[in-house]
Amino acid sequence: MAAVRPHATARDPIIGALPNPEHADIIVATGGFKITLAIAHLMAKAALSSAAGQSAAIPTSFRLEVHVG
Repeated sequence: MAAVRPHATARDPIIGALPNPEHADIIVATGGFKITLAIAHLMAKAALSSAAGQSAAIPTSFRLEVHVG
């Protein structure tokens, strides 16, 4: 199925909790264009910080809300 996986609309990755209350315990950390391997450790740190309630650790352009709308 094409276009089912979440992907960024720009070069930035997507990091954050799913907006659906039933799945709010699921943290998404999916790749951006050509940079994922280089920043995977930073994405993981941001995702873990998000799970701990520290959403300020995620850059604004990486936040799920920015990409999902």
